[in-house]
Amino acid sequence: PLLSNNVDGSNILAGASYTNFGQVDTQGIDFGLNYYFPEGLTASFAYSWFDFEIQDALPGFDTLLLPNSPENAFSLGVAYARDRLDAGFDLRWVDDFRWGVGPFQGDVESYATVDFNANYALTEEVKVGVNVANLFDNEHWESFGGDLMGRRALVSL
Repeated sequence: PLLSNNVDGSNILAGASYTNFGQVDTQGIDFGLNYYFPEGLTASFAYSWFDFEIQDALPGFDTLLLPNSPENAFSLGVAYARDRLDAGFDLRWVDDFRWGVGPFQGDVESYATVDFNANYALTEEVKVGVNVANLFDNEHWESFGGDLMGRRALVSL
């Protein structure tokens, strides 16, 4: 399990060990609000705040000790549900943050996405639906070293 190859193809012994790096205090809040209008409309809002403070880190590890989470994030949404139809739009914004997991270390830039979903009941037993994540195809990373996120559309029956 310790044998591997270097970038140039030469043989190397490699090992990785994940252990506790130090003492960290975290704090945050999550706030959500839904308002239900007549005629099947719903408006929603959510906000998250997160903070951390390194209390006691081993020397040299303070830049590796990261929560991999943004300090601020919020979402806004509007939905409709009546009779045989339900549909909704959601806007999600995430603040930029630093990411660090193993070799994947770097900045995740702030991003915003809009999602859309709709379902229509053809009968009591059959429903057709569509779900489009990242409707406007705002390509972004949600984790450093992860997939470049683009639009994703799903149709269901």
